[in-house]
Amino acid sequence: PPSGYLDGMDTNTRPHSHARRAALIAGLVGALAVGLWIQFAGSKSDADLPPAEPLRIPESGRLHVREGDLPDREEVTIVIPLPIEARGETPRPVRVASTDGRRVETTGAIGPGPQSEIRFDLERDWLEPSGYLIEVTTTEKTALPIRRFVLQVE
Repeated sequence: PPSGYLDGMDTNTRPHSHARRAALIAGLVGALAVGLWIQFAGSKSDADLPPAEPLRIPESGRLHVREGDLPDREEVTIVIPLPIEARGETPRPVRVASTDGRRVETTGAIGPGPQSEIRFDLERDWLEPSGYLIEVTTTEKTALPIRRFVLQVE
């Protein structure tokens, strides 16, 4: 080696090791970025999918649906017909109880447009095959201002 080549240099450090280390780190970061892009590029969230058809409980108050026919989403929207005089102008309290003892309390929003309905969401995984009693607190001036509906998931 030329004179003074090793003067002032750590003898444990090889020439160009910092450049190699920087290139290695850049390569690892690039590989990680490509891997994450490949993993998430093909997957879509519920926000990326078109709106699913809600479950509409008919005027009769009962709806039977097969579990396989439920929307393949994280949440299922349920729409309940409710006359304007019963739903009022504000969101309504909703209680859902399954025949196996599970319960959920939520709020039903007033449906869009002139239709007399309220709508609310339930987690898809919560809707197992079972019977569900849905109670909506109404604005009616009665002794028991509640309307009841039945959803049967088979």
